[in-house]
Parts: sequence; structure tokens; C-alpha cells
Amino acid sequence: MGLLPIELQYLYRPSSQMTILASFSRVWRAVHAALLCLLVHFLVCVGATSAQLPSSEEQISARFEFRFGAALPVVEQGEIALDPLDERLTPRTIRVTGKSFVETMLPPGTRWRISARIPAFWTPVTEVEIPATGFGILHRIFLWPAAFLEGRLQVPVSAPIPSQLNLQAIVALPGNTDLPAKRVEIACDVDREGRWHCPAPATKLVLRLDAPGLTPRTLPETTLREGQTFDFGPVVLIADEEGRDPLPGLPTTEATAALRLSWQLDKRGQVPELQGKLRLARQGQLVEFRVKDDKPAMLHLPANSVWELSTDLKGLWRPSLSISVGAAGSITELPVKLWRSAVVEGHWALADPSQSPPQQMRIETSPPPRSRQSSQPPAAIVPCTMDDQRTFRCTVAAGQQDLILRADGFVAHYFWDQRLSAAEALSLGKVQWIAGASLVGRVVAEDGEIDPRLCQVRLLRQLANGKRTRSSERLARTGATGILNERGFFQIGGIAPGTYVLEVTHPGFAPAEIAPVQILTASESSITEDLVLRHPRTLEIVVQPATALSSRPWRIEVDRAARFSNNFTEVYAGPADEQGHLRLVDLPPAMYRVTILDPAGNRLYSNYHVEVGSEADTIHEIDLDLTLIEGKLRYDGEPLEASLFFGGFFGAVRVQMDSDSEGNFAGMLPRDGRWKVEVKSQSPPIETQRDIKIHANRYREAKPRIDLPVTEVYGRVVDERGQAVAVAQVSLATSESNISMKVDHHGEFRFLAVPEGTVALSAEALDRFSSETRLEVFPDQTYGPLELRLQDLVDWSGQVVSPRGPVVGAGLDLTFGDQFSNVTSVRTGLDGRFTARIPAQAQRVHAVISPPGYTLTTAMALASEEATFRVTQEGGTLRLRVPFEPGEHTELPQLLLIWRDGEVLSPNDLNRWAQGHGMRYHLGHELRVPKVATGQYRACLGPRSMARFSSLERWLAEVASCASGYLIAGSELVLELNQK
Repeated sequence: MGLLPIELQYLYRPSSQMTILASFSRVWRAVHAALLCLLVHFLVCVGATSAQLPSSEEQISARFEFRFGAALPVVEQGEIALDPLDERLTPRTIRVTGKSFVETMLPPGTRWRISARIPAFWTPVTEVEIPATGFGILHRIFLWPAAFLEGRLQVPVSAPIPSQLNLQAIVALPGNTDLPAKRVEIACDVDREGRWHCPAPATKLVLRLDAPGLTPRTLPETTLREGQTFDFGPVVLIADEEGRDPLPGLPTTEATAALRLSWQLDKRGQVPELQGKLRLARQGQLVEFRVKDDKPAMLHLPANSVWELSTDLKGLWRPSLSISVGAAGSITELPVKLWRSAVVEGHWALADPSQSPPQQMRIETSPPPRSRQSSQPPAAIVPCTMDDQRTFRCTVAAGQQDLILRADGFVAHYFWDQRLSAAEALSLGKVQWIAGASLVGRVVAEDGEIDPRLCQVRLLRQLANGKRTRSSERLARTGATGILNERGFFQIGGIAPGTYVLEVTHPGFAPAEIAPVQILTASESSITEDLVLRHPRTLEIVVQPATALSSRPWRIEVDRAARFSNNFTEVYAGPADEQGHLRLVDLPPAMYRVTILDPAGNRLYSNYHVEVGSEADTIHEIDLDLTLIEGKLRYDGEPLEASLFFGGFFGAVRVQMDSDSEGNFAGMLPRDGRWKVEVKSQSPPIETQRDIKIHANRYREAKPRIDLPVTEVYGRVVDERGQAVAVAQVSLATSESNISMKVDHHGEFRFLAVPEGTVALSAEALDRFSSETRLEVFPDQTYGPLELRLQDLVDWSGQVVSPRGPVVGAGLDLTFGDQFSNVTSVRTGLDGRFTARIPAQAQRVHAVISPPGYTLTTAMALASEEATFRVTQEGGTLRLRVPFEPGEHTELPQLLLIWRDGEVLSPNDLNRWAQGHGMRYHLGHELRVPKVATGQYRACLGPRSMARFSSLERWLAEVASCASGYLIAGSELVLELNQK
């Protein structure tokens, strides 16, 4: 390489020629030497870089795909930031416009930190490693509805305000969540005034604030709602040296800490001029001081002390709260949130004048379940004042509230969805106190003694199994509690008549439950047998093979099933050891769900019926018959790039495999045999299901080929006036599958690769749905445009009653005419009444009634009249023996049809009812359903054809296996079905 040419311009003078040439020579030699040094340095750097970094020609395709739950959303605008973990690489930014994914080329063997900025969404920061070899990599970016956090940092005068605040967020939402992790990091920018603002996921979080040089602090559990901005107000991270005079009446000899109280009003207004008192109580010591304005109050209290803070402020309310003062010399910041106060008043009387009047009345307030208002007052118990005129008066928070009025020994009164105004008192009218029933019993331990102070006795409303709704959450609060004495006896008073579950808990013992417990009006019931608290047991799980094929450990999830409901509680979620073993101790005797996942998160095994008994420890052995799959997916004769979900996307067993551009997919299944496979692709947009048979050879290998049919069904969803509905869900049911999709903003839908045969389409939007449209689909055909019209809905009411009165918490599954695909579920309230939304065109309503404490029954009513469904305790036990092939799914077969006196009973109805009575279905065994109503029963089992299609009569006559019989009260009916 030659030297760079340099052009020098200078003024020539003959008298100084030699001097100029000498100077020029010295300058040229210096420049020449410098250029040589630069050249050598450049060659060394280039050589070092080229030796460590891949060539710019070596690139691997990286595809970044957005996920919103199970959907692939189209992002209208946003960007993805790629920050290399190697400082020699340059950060990149990829803009997103109208796509559900983006692609770029990245150097192999590099690692990148991925962050996305999408309006109205929050995304976690993740890392991706580009493999050293290969054709491409897929990285999913999970979208979560965004909320916003803000606040103001308070730091000592000597400490600078940090420029960035790191939040460690722990997801506090119980059970499953769509977030990709239960612990996420959030970075917030901080301005010069200490104010910070940043997006966060809209869910329930516990936040830990961390800034360089400052002490971390954990904030209270916070529920963030989509689009909401949650203001934490001032937050002190470390102690401030500022001090004030000590509070009058407190000792000054103790070491003190500062407590700064700032005032916050709910978002309906600003803090007014405060007038009133604050009260601080500790171990019999009560100190009051006056509040004269809305300025923050600085108090000095004994260090490391705990106080109960209550307020008495004009026109404002807040419940008392417990506060902890920090170490000596520290400052504790306490924003005191206030709500406008409201008054609840009324008159009371005794139903039986001979009864002694209540000594005290109290009111329990709580926001309505699932309220969307962002500034609701917290739940509280407030005492009420009573005078000689038999009037009562209670001061509570203004707003939308659920109210429960209680007095010891009497049945409580419930007032749901009450709007409380600060301007006008809410009158509850005349409240009549009725002496409540009582329940007595005794609790003992299998060995050892019970500490009455640690034992909790609760009487909970027994509700029919089903979806948790606002009404079920309210009914769950209408129970009662009791206290044990030294001998283990308890008495619970003031109980309303109904059916309950009695639950006893004590540390060190497994919970004990009894159900159903019938409480009669104004009488005392007793538990004749002792409730025995038993010691927990051990569950040992053994998995074969001991590890996955990658030699990485299996992941095991264990969840405990509630005895009288279909709810589960997480017990363990983590890896097995290198031998495939997991040992869990201190487990209550119960039924458990055990799930085995591979390192990629695929569920290879799920058993809902692992029983831990009360007499001995349990060993559960799992043998996975792993089968290697190498298959091909095609559509219209061409390879299809898609995601395949063996077992279904929401299946108990679910294995995902992705096909490439050549249609090839590979993975590992826990068995061969019959599988339901969901196929989802983006281009073309296909979402369909297929049932396939996997045949493994002697080496446990299989090469299935899946060819999707070239069929199409399209149309749109309209309302009663024929206008397009932009928010609706369309379902397409076939004899083997049920597929659903959301319509676009024009109300249009399009199903591709629809299986051949009879299909049924229906649409649903909010609480409205359409009637079914049926088609006979043939190969290579297109059907449309179809129009699914949503039906007008009207209110239809009724009541469930028994010989003892209204039935509380009964579940009703309602269908209309012959449209059994659309089911409306409701639950009765405290008066046994219900209200449902049904189609205006409906003439008859078919009901499956699940009344706690009574028998499961069916009935039919006219839609033009208010219904009264009568239930009794007369019934028996139904036993269904249904054959299964090895490897079938754990759910009851969809092709099992059951009738009682000509009314349809679904297997799901029977399974939920059995679960509600502590019985669970065991694969390969019979389903035993207790307490079902008397009547004529018929059950039929047949091949894959659905009952609601027009071929039902032929299906019953030619291919179904049926059994029938009459169930007599107090007897047992066994129906045994065989496959034809």
C-alpha cells in the first residue's frame, strides 16, 4: 500500500529558499513516519477484528414474532431495539409497520438484548443467542397490555438524584398467567426533580425499587389496569436527616425515627382544607393530634415501633391501618389515601320481639367484584352507632360498594351494588333482624394437641361447580366463622339457612372438610362425627426416562385439586433431579394434578388423578414411551410453514412442532396412537384441526404426513339491523374439531383448510350469539359469502326452590330449542332467583340445574313465562362405564350423549357435579355420579359424528351403542357402553 499524497501550498521567497526546503524536509519526514504508524495500527486492528468477529458475509436470519396470548397480532407501528452484548457490534433498530413479525440478518455466534416499543403494549426485555451455524432462528416477543407507573423520589440532600430507577416486578397474580415470566425487570428514567415514569404490564405486581447508591425498597402489592397511570407519590429510599419536635405525649428518651404523612384524595377531586384528628394507638397508649391543613405532617415516633393509625376528618374517610416506623434516624414516608365519606342509615326491628336486641351492629364494605374503576376504596369493617329510637348510622367511603350489615346471633343482610354519595345519606329502610341458626361440632387431631388460637373454622357457601362470576364471588362472602375452645369444640352462630362446606385448618395439619352441611331456619345443627386433622404426607414422583433427550432434567408441575370444586392450587413447579425423581413433603391428603414438561415447555404428560392418601406416602411412577417424529405438512400440494400443536393448543398434553419452508417438522411425542393436531400458519392464514394416527416402528420413530384440504368458508357477522359487527368470535364445528377465530374490523371471517363433511358455524359477541348455519363441505370448494346474524336478547328470570325454600348458589346451564351449541350459564342469588339473557326468538328453554345439597336434575320451561324450577333430595347414583383406547385424552369423550327424561345432559355437567361431591373421573374406569334426580336415563356412545348434526337419528340407529334404565330413589343405576 502506497502513502497518501499530500499537497502543500506555501509562499516562495528566493532569499529564504534553503530555510524553506529544510523546514519542508523535516515536516515531510515527520508526516511520513506518522502515516507509517497509522498504517501498522490499522492493519493490526483489522487483523484482530477479523480474527474474532464473523465476516459481514456470514449472516443468519432472525425472525421476531409478536405474541398476544395465543394470537399473532398485527402491530401497526413500533420498533424493536437490538443491543449487542459484544461492544464491537453496533446496536440496531428495526421499525415495525402493519406486521405480526419482522426479519433481519445477524452475525452468527452473537448475543443480543431485545426490547420492543409498541404503543399501548408492554414487552419484557429478553436476550437471544444467534447460533454459530444454521439457517435461521425464531424469537417470540410477548405483548402485554400496558399500564404506567410514576412517582417522585425523595433522597437525602447529600445524595444526587439517580438518572435511572430499576424496578424488580414480581407477578402476584395467582395461578396461570400469560406473562412469559413471574419476575420481570422494568427500567424507569428519572428527571432532575426526581420524578419517574415508565410502562409496566397491566396485572397485579409487587415492585422493588432499586437505584445506584440508595437502599432498595419494596412497595405494596399493586393492581395495574390497562391504560391506567398508577401514581406512587413521594417515595423515600433512605433516611433523611430532617427532624421536627417530637409528638406531644410521647416519651423523648427513646431513640426516634421520622414519619412523614402526606395526603392523597381519590381521583374524584383534590384534597380540601383538612380539619379533624389523627389517632395513633400502641399497646394501650392513645395519642391524638389535630389536623389543620393539607400540608404533609412530620412526626417523630419511637424507632422500630408499630402503631394503628385512624382518622376522624370532616367529610373524609379511610380505614385504620397498621404502620411500622423504621430504625433510629430514618424517615418513613406514608401517603395517607382518603376517600369522600358517605353515610348509611336506617331503622331496625326484631322479627321475634321476645329476642334480646343486638348489642352492636357493624357494616362490611367492599368494591363490587371485578370492578373496573381504578380508585376504589378498600374493603373495611365499620362499627355503626345505635340510638334509643332503633335507628342506626354508619360512616363509610363514598362510591360503588357492596354492603353486608351484621349483628352477632342474627342473619346478616346483603345490599349489592349500592351507590354511596357524599351529598346524601343512603337509607336502607327498615332492617328486620332474624335470629340465625347455629352449628356445633368438635375438632380433634390424629395425634398431638390442637392450639385453639391457631385453628380456623369456616363455614363457606357450597356453590355448584362452574365458571366463577361476580355473583359466585359475592356468595362466597356470605359464610361465617367460629372459634375453638380448649377442648376443641366450636359453635358458629347467625347462619342463614342453606347448604355449606365446613373447613378447618391448623398449621402442621392437612385441612379437614365436610360437605354438604345443611343449615335449617332458626335451629341448631351439629356435626355428629369429629373432624379429624391429619398430618401431611409425602409424594414421590419417578419419571422414566430420567431425563429428556438433551440430557436436561424434566420440569414437573404439581397442583392440588380442591375437594368440592374444580379449582387447583399450585404446589410445585420446577425441575426433577438427574434420576428423574421429585420428592414433595408436607402435602395434605388430596387429589393432585401432575404434569411433566420437556425443556422446551411441551406438556408430555398430565394426570389429574394422582391421589395422596391419609394413611401412607404415595409413589407415582411415570413411563414416557417417547416417539421421534419427522413429518411433512402440505397445503394445496405445496409445503406449508406453520406451527403444529399435538394434543391441541389448550390440551392437557400439548407438544408444539414448527414446520419450515419445506414443510418439514420434527419433535418428540410421549406416545404414538391417535392425536388431535391444531395447525396455525400466517401465510396463508390457516387455523384448522386434524385427527391423525401416529404409527411408530420398532425404533420408536414415525414419519407422518399431513395434507390439509383446499377448502374455504368465508362470510361476515352482522347485528339485528344488518350492520357489520367488528368485535365477534366465529366458531366452526366439524365432526372432529371445533375452531374459532375473531372477525376483522369489517366483521368478516375466512376459514381455510376446512375438513370435509358437515360443519356448523355460529357467532358470538358479548352476550349475543347467532343460530347455527350448517354446510356440507366437499374437496376443492369455496363456500360464501355467509351471513351470521346475531339475535336480539331479552331478560328471562326464574327461581330455584326446594321444600325448604329458595336454593342459594345453584348453577343453571341453559340452551334454547335445538341449539345445543350455545349455552348460557347463570347462578342463583340469596333469594334463589336468577336472570339470564336469552334469544328473543326462543320458545323453550332447556335447563340443567346443579343445586348444592339437592339432586342434579333437568327441566324444560317456556321462554314466555317466568320459570320456577323445583328440586328435591330424592335421587340416586348414576354409574357410567365407558371404554377407552390406551392413550386417549383425560377428558370425557365428546361423542358420549346422555338424556334424562328426554332432556340432554352433557358429560361435562356430570363430571363437574361429581367433582363437586369429592369424586373424580379416573381414566379407564367408570364415572360415578352421586345425587342425581330420579328418572329415565339413556346414554349412547358412537364414532366421530356430532349429535347436533342432522344425522343424529341415523347415528343412534346404526352406529351408536346405547344403554338405558330407570333410576329409583335411593338406588344405583349402572349403564355400560360398548364400542361397535
